[in-house]
Amino acid sequence: VYKRQEYTEVYGEPVKHTSDPIVTGSSVVALHFNGGVIIGMDTTSSYGKMAMYKNVNKFEVINQQTVYAASGEVSDFQELTRFLREVERRSLNAADGYTHNAVSYTH
Repeated sequence: VYKRQEYTEVYGEPVKHTSDPIVTGSSVVALHFNGGVIIGMDTTSSYGKMAMYKNVNKFEVINQQTVYAASGEVSDFQELTRFLREVERRSLNAADGYTHNAVSYTH
């Protein structure tokens, strides 16, 4: 009988870069339909309990097949965006015709 293993059973606890978030965001909703995907999100980021920043971009187009939207710690969003852009840049430099999509970024 196959038993699905949890992430922590296989790899251990994940690395936590932000253990005490300071500037956080709140909501991202995405809906998939026959014509594509629609994404809605707020642009407010809070500092503690105070809505400090009113127009924070937490949405990034990585390529024609991948967009990245986030809630939570803004610095985590910024760092992951830098990483995804670097992966995309290296892929384009390889000139092998391969294009990443959302699934391939997770493997």
